[in-house]
Amino acid sequence: MSKPECPESMEMGEENDRIQMKLLDDQITPLIQQEVGEAEENQSKPLVDQIKLLVQGQVQEKEQEPETLQAKKLSSYSSEVNPNLEARINVCRTTKQQADALAYESEELLSLTAFIAYQSRGLPMRVATGGTAGPYLKRGEAFFNRRQGQLNLSCANCHVDHVGKRLRGDIISQGLGNGYPAYRIEWQSIGSLHRRLRACSFGVRAVRFDYGSQEYLELELYLAARANGVKVETPAIRR
Repeated sequence: MSKPECPESMEMGEENDRIQMKLLDDQITPLIQQEVGEAEENQSKPLVDQIKLLVQGQVQEKEQEPETLQAKKLSSYSSEVNPNLEARINVCRTTKQQADALAYESEELLSLTAFIAYQSRGLPMRVATGGTAGPYLKRGEAFFNRRQGQLNLSCANCHVDHVGKRLRGDIISQGLGNGYPAYRIEWQSIGSLHRRLRACSFGVRAVRFDYGSQEYLELELYLAARANGVKVETPAIRR
């Protein structure tokens, strides 16, 4: 089977990943040595090597199956699965219009999601978290605060403990999702919040869940609740 064509935006994303691989010795090794405390360099080296192999494998996986070509369908989502806007659009398409569900990160779904969210641009976020949303919110909060991945970091470690500080060339944000779908300079295209969450998981060398997964849906709900009162910026521009 021939390899499907990869959009230019994804080619740039893959190139960024290869550049990150070249910088691992300078960026990852100090973090690992800090996590293991006063351990000798020869003791931490095997762990560093494992991380390099893990990242290399993830980069190769991305080259074989670009994220925009994974064609994740959302037709199976219903109101019982705590859907986001993307899922609600596809539920409407499949149940009301008898149309096919749109794939996550497809141009069609991103465009439609951005257009709908744009209608609320400038209005404050107002997310209801009572009733049946409660259990999902709690699981999303637990995900946000749980350490994970080879770097043993949680979302809160960056987006609560170190907000406003610099991580290389970037200023650490509060980690709110009020601007998504957003155009990221890194991507050179518009992308969903779940694409950004997958990038964060990749950054801490943790499991990357599928687009529209229950784990990311619950985290998305918690991030939206954290942003209550903050103005909607969609489609925002992010670095």
